[in-house]
Amino acid sequence: MDHISLIRYRASAFRLALSGIAAVAAMGMQPASAESGTLTVYTESNAAAGNQLLVFAQGEDGSLALKFAIPTHGIGSGGGLSNEGAVAIAPGGSLLFAVNAASNSISAFRIGGGTVEFLATAPSGGLTPVSLAVYDDLLYVLNQGSDSITGFRIQDDGHLQALPGSAQKLSGAAVGGAQLSFSRGGDFLVATEKLGSQIGVFALVDDIAQPGQFQQSYGPVPFGFAVDRRDRLVVSEAGGSAVTSYDLDTDTGGLSVISGSVPTHQAAACWVAETPNGHFAFTGNAGSGSVSAFSIDHAGRLAELGSTQISAGAHTTDLAVSANGRYLFALDAGIGTINGFRIGADGHLEALPATSPSNLLAAATGLAVQ
Repeated sequence: MDHISLIRYRASAFRLALSGIAAVAAMGMQPASAESGTLTVYTESNAAAGNQLLVFAQGEDGSLALKFAIPTHGIGSGGGLSNEGAVAIAPGGSLLFAVNAASNSISAFRIGGGTVEFLATAPSGGLTPVSLAVYDDLLYVLNQGSDSITGFRIQDDGHLQALPGSAQKLSGAAVGGAQLSFSRGGDFLVATEKLGSQIGVFALVDDIAQPGQFQQSYGPVPFGFAVDRRDRLVVSEAGGSAVTSYDLDTDTGGLSVISGSVPTHQAAACWVAETPNGHFAFTGNAGSGSVSAFSIDHAGRLAELGSTQISAGAHTTDLAVSANGRYLFALDAGIGTINGFRIGADGHLEALPATSPSNLLAAATGLAVQ
């Protein structure tokens, strides 16, 4: 099989004695275990010496421990990408995809059942892939370096097949594309552009992206965002450290402002995560090492709930919420950890009792929870 290398990481770390773990490691394999009912958190090292998928298991006290690192067979940038969405889990939870920013490729893995299996890499169709959007069997990538998006069909075996005619340009050159996501119905793609403060919307016709329509962001430097089940967006604005909510018109692709530039009272709000029920949104504030919480009412209006400081030296660089809506995880490259929080019924955050150092590089990017 050309360009395919299958590496299986099996085991149950909770059932192996130390000698057994050593024996597995000696054979070039590593355990990929987690107790039933606990969460698994994924990020990537983005290392220039060779990118790795990093997998963390949640313990009974809620803390995370690094279980193993798996080569993506691609190369990272070795520095921050100013992006959101570098790691994405496909619907159904059996496939995971990760960008390789310096080798212009996307890696595919099969996950679940205590096994992580590297499947293949595929060219990203552009330069410096930074953000992935997945809907059903479609995957689109934002290529920051070439200011473009490109689409793929996800095959049954997890491999990616390029979609002819799917490549579209962003609004201009060197616009600093940050994130790409699907609308809830999969009829549109939305992209943020930091440097021109534009938000682009691309309609899909028979799964093929059409030329985008672009409008000015309400506030400067739109960065990360989340789309809820009613096709409302919560978009961070790093320039003013604020968030704006929009309604996406699923007939025209137009965006209308609901709540404009609601302040975090922190510095550099960049990353956004939202609970599955759409009641709460969170921003990761890189400049202040904190997470801000917002409530979202039935009309999509935002209200600030306050901020939670992580720790001295923290530099929050990504966020992810668990599918059950109970946990928020924050990637903190400044202190080399992933910090976890319980999300209260009122949206306030409670830090988990312990966080295991993971020795993450400052370049680490992307966050996904299963």
